[in-house]
Amino acid sequence: MTRPKLMTVAAMAAGAALVPFAATAQTLTTLYSFSKAHGGNPSALISQGHDLYGTTFQGGTSNKGTVFKFDLNTGKEKVLYSFAGGADGAYPHTALLYQNGLLYGTTGIGGGGACSTGCGTVFSVNPATGAKVTLYRFAGGNDGQTPEAPLISVGGLLYSTTAAGGGSASTSAVYSVDPTTGTETVLYGFAGGTDGGTPLSELLPLGGLLYGTTSTGGASNYGTVFSINMATNAESIVYSFAGGTDGRAPMTGLIYDGTTLYGTTYYGGKGCRRIGCGTLYSVDPGTETETVLLQFAGGTHGQNPNSIILHGSSLYGTTEFGGLGVGTIFSTRLTKFTGKTLYSFTDGSNGSFPSGKLLYEHGVYYGTTANGGSANLGTLFMLTP
Repeated sequence: MTRPKLMTVAAMAAGAALVPFAATAQTLTTLYSFSKAHGGNPSALISQGHDLYGTTFQGGTSNKGTVFKFDLNTGKEKVLYSFAGGADGAYPHTALLYQNGLLYGTTGIGGGGACSTGCGTVFSVNPATGAKVTLYRFAGGNDGQTPEAPLISVGGLLYSTTAAGGGSASTSAVYSVDPTTGTETVLYGFAGGTDGGTPLSELLPLGGLLYGTTSTGGASNYGTVFSINMATNAESIVYSFAGGTDGRAPMTGLIYDGTTLYGTTYYGGKGCRRIGCGTLYSVDPGTETETVLLQFAGGTHGQNPNSIILHGSSLYGTTEFGGLGVGTIFSTRLTKFTGKTLYSFTDGSNGSFPSGKLLYEHGVYYGTTANGGSANLGTLFMLTP
């Protein structure tokens, strides 16, 4: 079983880019290649001290996924917990959240409920002991089902979205879970129409609002940028994508630099044939104006961006395809939006299909690939600027 890609595009033909991409030489080091016993198809990383933590979509004792730790001092990986499926949950594939000495995360299926394979769970793992607690099992009704986005913490509560469920008239939901009681609350259920549907990205808390994106729905059914008022649970559409040069299907979390929101769309833009290779865009939360900053054109430019982070005055991100065919790492300055391809993956020992946002720690960037490596089950890498 391989970790599912967001949406695979067969066409790799290059088109016109909004601005040129430049190639720069960077050093990438594969720190670890995953194997079935130690997990396969890793997600994005978080750090505590000199330890990196993450989840794998499969592998482990029951091949249902793991929570793992990687020690940067020793270069050794350790499986903290292996999911068993069923009531325990299965196939985690989002970044973890560290809070009060515990790691929090979600599984996309398992746990029980009306869903045929389980509706998903919210869990915690003690990194010191490996002890795991299931905080909430989604039932697949009004509470939502299939959590696909990472958790965030606001005021002691955990917030995220489900890709489905949320009530009889809803296609997905924004929810919170109290980590002390396990109580789940739905803040908003998406109807899947002009209000958006299928949120897949991490929420961003800002000024009493939760900002996020939906990959479908909106005025043209190509996705939205939305906000939820945490006091009233009211939803507002900040921007509806038209599906052309402005992009379509936003699937990554938003970044805020103090004045502007930044994000990516997986498709759309001028590059590539048919549905486009994706865009990097900004949205002014005050005027609700969207501006396309980069249009990915395939080839050496990369295509289908699936993550961004802000470091200093630059944005760094990954594309799932493009480069040499299996993904790239790119950057662009906020002062001048000229893309730079920092590294192109080759589908060998250095990995393929980068899977989740980069992590900047100790002067270097860490990340993971979903495939490639010695067992073709993904890698953990370090990019030295």
